[in-house]
Amino acid sequence: MAKPLPKPDRSEARQAARLAEAVWLIAVEHAAEYDLSGCGVLGALTLCLGRAAAAVARTGEHDLGRLTDFLVRQLKLAAVSDFRRPTFH
Repeated sequence: MAKPLPKPDRSEARQAARLAEAVWLIAVEHAAEYDLSGCGVLGALTLCLGRAAAAVARTGEHDLGRLTDFLVRQLKLAAVSDFRRPTFH
């Protein structure tokens, strides 16, 4: 039986949120500098997530299939949550 994915503690969740914000800012700056489309940015970030999932699975801690399922669920939650936020221009 596969080991369930651990729930991060609050301090890890806070640090993960900071990392996500930093990655996003770098991606936006790079996209602007090199005139990348939104799809280009999504493709690059997807490649990064795939590489990270493979690296975690290689450690033997978690199954790759479960990790990718988790990523899809988290991606949907993040996208829907961010889409609903008001945009300020």
